[in-house]
Amino acid sequence: MAYLSVGTRDLASAEDALIDGVKALMAWPGVGVPQNPEAWLLTAARHARVAAIRYQEVIAASEPTLLLLKETPRRCDVDRVSR
Repeated sequence: MAYLSVGTRDLASAEDALIDGVKALMAWPGVGVPQNPEAWLLTAARHARVAAIRYQEVIAASEPTLLLLKETPRRCDVDRVSR
């Protein structure tokens, strides 16, 4: 948990990432146990954490545009509607 939360100090999201890393264990029966299982799990968890952070950044960056689109009235083309 400390390794995953050191950059953000967000224990809840670090825990979520660790759970995602543990879910990756399901691949081991098919591909075999890696040489360093602990490092493998931490890497999988770290990748899940980075993906979650990027997802939140995309959401935050798109919010102003979405709000603008919501507030902008749509113009109805009467000629098209009447055809």
